[in-house]
This record gives sequence, structure tokens and C-alpha cells, in this order.
Amino acid sequence: MDRIFTLASRANGATSSAYVAAQVAAHDHEQSCGDCGKPGPSVLMDDGWQGTVQNCPESDRLRRIQRAQYDSDHNGAPRVRTVSLTPDDQALLAAEVYDWLNARPGMHDQSTWVGPISADGIRLPAGKEPPAGITLCIAGAVCHLAGYDLHTEPVPAAVGPYRMTAPIPRTAARLLDLTEEQAQALFFTPSPLAMARLAELAHRP
Repeated sequence: MDRIFTLASRANGATSSAYVAAQVAAHDHEQSCGDCGKPGPSVLMDDGWQGTVQNCPESDRLRRIQRAQYDSDHNGAPRVRTVSLTPDDQALLAAEVYDWLNARPGMHDQSTWVGPISADGIRLPAGKEPPAGITLCIAGAVCHLAGYDLHTEPVPAAVGPYRMTAPIPRTAARLLDLTEEQAQALFFTPSPLAMARLAELAHRP
């Protein structure tokens, strides 16, 4: 799993390297195992019926290790809490976004969080390359590359681990540890100047 994919988890309570390693081991196994990911029974959640998947015994074992590490990290009382990324993680994330947008100039649009504005019901899963025609601003790209799903209805929002949902600019500002003034200067600025400010956060010349 790409290191950048773990940032959302670390920012939402998965604070130890041991937990991240356990999460990566389980995820990588499930991605490569032919017996994992088969459709399972639907279950009733707060927001309606949700489909489930069936995984193999090895996946179950790796997920138990992951849960045990989480319990250990939180003294046996699992709970959701947000924490700040380290300065190194913040610079890494800024650099990833800078390179990613530079490689996709047609995708960068500072006028909307996720676009185009004319499109309805956009949903962009974490870790997936946006389909042709989809645009992202810097804040949207920060959330997307940090491991958040993005959607535009009922309002533009970033959905992280444990279904934690927040507005895209607020999530991006928290991930990069920006003040309100810094967030305004980065997210509400035309593309050339915004990219120059992003380069500063990424420690790029």
C-alpha cells in the first residue's frame, strides 16, 4: 500500500506505526487474495442497508491483529479521535499533491472543490484515479491523496475512516495544519499563485 494512503488513518486516531503496519498487511493481503472480497449478506446500518464482503481466514487473522493493536494504542478503550499529522507527513502530503496536480494540469481547477460544477452526484473513492472530466482544487486533491472519499451531495465533503465526514476545505486545512488565513491564501487563490504556495509547504524550491 502506498505510504500516502495511511495518512487519513493516522489523522483519525491510528497513531502508532505498529497499527499502520497491521493495517497495511491486512489490506495488501485482501487485495492479492482470490478468496477475499466476495459479496456477503447485507446488514442494516444507520444510513440504510449496506452490502458486506466475505474474506478468508487469513484476512480475519490479520484484522484481529489490527484491532488488537488499536486497542493497545488506546489502552483498551477504542475511540475515534483526530490527531495532527507530523510536520514530515504534512510536507510529504503537500509534495504529493504538488506533483500529482502538476502531472494533471487539466484536472486542476481552483473554482470548485470537486467538479465540474455542472455534474451532479460526484463520488470519488480514495486511491482511485479520477475519471476523465473530473476536476479538483488543491483542497480536494489534499483530501483525495490523504485517503478520503470525496462526494458533492448533499454538500461537497470528505469522508474518512469510521465514516467521519467534514467539509473539504476544513479537512484539508486540518491535514496540512493551516491557520484560517493560510487556508484562505491557499484554497481561495488562482491556480498559479496557489501552486506556488503549495510548493512552499512541500519545501520545494
